[in-house]
Amino acid sequence: MSSAKPQSRGIARRQAMLEAATELFISKGYEHTSLSDILERSKGSRSTLYEQFGNKEGLLKAMISASLDNIRQALGDDEDIPELDEDGLVILGMRFMLQVIEPVALGLFRLLVAEGHRLPTVTTFTNESCQQEIDGRLAEIFRKRLPMARDNPETATELAIFFLWAVTGDIHFQHAIGTPPDLAPEELEKLVRLRVRLFLYGMAGAAPKAA
Repeated sequence: MSSAKPQSRGIARRQAMLEAATELFISKGYEHTSLSDILERSKGSRSTLYEQFGNKEGLLKAMISASLDNIRQALGDDEDIPELDEDGLVILGMRFMLQVIEPVALGLFRLLVAEGHRLPTVTTFTNESCQQEIDGRLAEIFRKRLPMARDNPETATELAIFFLWAVTGDIHFQHAIGTPPDLAPEELEKLVRLRVRLFLYGMAGAAPKAA
């Protein structure tokens, strides 16, 4: 009982620092945010920050991990994964789409595009984490449930990467540059469905059949 309270306080302090860093990095930029700024907003101590994250790059890596974990969780555990027919892939595509156009995820993406070239260890970490957390998770799902990946398991990762970019590519880009398309939820789902059909059937089978 006595150890639970300090542990809870430690988790709360860590979360406060991470939230402060997220807000400041996205609003001011990584280079223009100091550790003092983060400590002032989070009401934390420098010693706790160093203990929890190591340095400013450690905070950014923790932000990336949290964002990728949100996407992985949105894809679902095995019991939450639908059958991977057209409808099931639309569900997965929409889950991924809604996560990557979420404001914090977009802010983090913009930050990495703008400043990642100055942070090679962070970009390497991002690429490796993305491979493990997202591409790897979807590849695992495909190997279990998508016939074309079950028949060719060595291509599952390539299929996963292609699927994610095919579904979200230009929509994510438009959100990232601040010109999001004016799409109602049902219109967005209709667009995702068309891209799923392209993924499954190619150009010949993408268009819905005439009634």
